[in-house]
Amino acid sequence: MGRARPIVVMVVVDTLRADRLPFYGYERDTAPFLANLARHGVLFERAWSASSWTAPSTASR
Repeated sequence: MGRARPIVVMVVVDTLRADRLPFYGYERDTAPFLANLARHGVLFERAWSASSWTAPSTASR
């Protein structure tokens, strides 16, 4: 048998500011669930969006 596949969870959030999140340096505990997820998962320091509005940013084929 082959190796087990990893569990991958993608969190997609609309209109969320990184400068208001504790794991990006904000002083207040504004997102405790996301902070816990960031501690135990992978936290990306740089991310880009395909567009400035929701529909084309999250579209899939």
